[in-house]
Amino acid sequence: MREDNLNLKQLVEMATDMVALADKGNNECRDENCVSLFGLAKDCAYRVRAAAVKELASHEDRDLKRK
Repeated sequence: MREDNLNLKQLVEMATDMVALADKGNNECRDENCVSLFGLAKDCAYRVRAAAVKELASHEDRDLKRK
């Protein structure tokens, strides 16, 4: 597997971990500022994960077209 694809897969894993951390933090927070911060973290993680998955798919499509 290409190195850039490995990096993208690692980014997907990190974003998935960030969603889990945001959920945990949101469940344990005690004030509205924390709720907002963990909501922002979760939103960003979803966006990063979606972009990385999309980029991986474009790499796979491009590689298939080359064959």
